[in-house]
Amino acid sequence: MVRKNKPIQFLTGKFQDTWRPIPVNKVSHIESSQKKTWFYTDDETYCAIHTLKNLKHQLPDSFLPVHRSYIVNIDYIEEISRDIASNYQLTLKDGSILPVSQNYTASVRARLGF
Repeated sequence: MVRKNKPIQFLTGKFQDTWRPIPVNKVSHIESSQKKTWFYTDDETYCAIHTLKNLKHQLPDSFLPVHRSYIVNIDYIEEISRDIASNYQLTLKDGSILPVSQNYTASVRARLGF
């Protein structure tokens, strides 16, 4: 993938009635839900104006798309396992469990080396 610009260093998200710039290395994962984009840190959940599609090309290499609704920060992955249907799922350090869709399985396995 050819990246034209330097990856973004922070995401600005809305928390209650304020906007806060958050360094991307503090973001565990990003989710698209109910036509909004949310990103998560150890402490808070923020709403962002960006779409997952746009963010996918702007984030540093430590971020990995795992599903059409999720991008995960590899540094926050605790373990990789299989669910009841034998699909992969990621357990993050905060206990969140994210599905890996079949469309992303090959790229996740290649990137994480298993």
